[in-house]
Amino acid sequence: VIATGDYLAGEFAHVPAADALAVETGIGSLIVAPVIGEDGPLGAIEVYRHDKFAFDAIDETTLGALGEQAAIAITNASLIEALERSKVDLAARAETERTLRDITARIAGLHDPDELLSRVVEDARRLIGTDGAHLTRMADSGDSLIPVVLAGDVDDETQVHGLAAVLGFVSLTGSAGLTLGGGFGYLTRRWGWTTDTVV
Repeated sequence: VIATGDYLAGEFAHVPAADALAVETGIGSLIVAPVIGEDGPLGAIEVYRHDKFAFDAIDETTLGALGEQAAIAITNASLIEALERSKVDLAARAETERTLRDITARIAGLHDPDELLSRVVEDARRLIGTDGAHLTRMADSGDSLIPVVLAGDVDDETQVHGLAAVLGFVSLTGSAGLTLGGGFGYLTRRWGWTTDTVV
């Protein structure tokens, strides 16, 4: 806790803008208590009076205690905020688990392999929130992957024409970013890079 009985005459490094504010506000005496959390400084609490030498040791101790209480309040607020974020994350995980159980139950009732694979890919796309999803299988020759199921913004349009887009390995990469980077993916060994197919 720092206290000065005469702010303008105090023996500390003065900042012209702060001194100008003190003159404008009429600050005579000032006490400043740090607000310190477990990880370091969080701020400060200050009180002032227009009179010089208006505070005593009890005032300094009181403000110091209030600074400690402020630190506790700020820390608690941060913890509550983190707990709320954790609850949201936990709810999302629980929803994912419920969805996976539902998907498993639905898949168990399917007997058509094509419908089953389409459902798996579409559910993966929806559950993870991606723009596209792909399921490929190894070619009989073992040297390339063949698209079996494609789902997504780009794939929906290409499938209408019986085509497959040369998209990347990472479903979080957008088509524009993939293309600007050249576009290396599952179909590259057989059909080239994404940029090779841009018209």
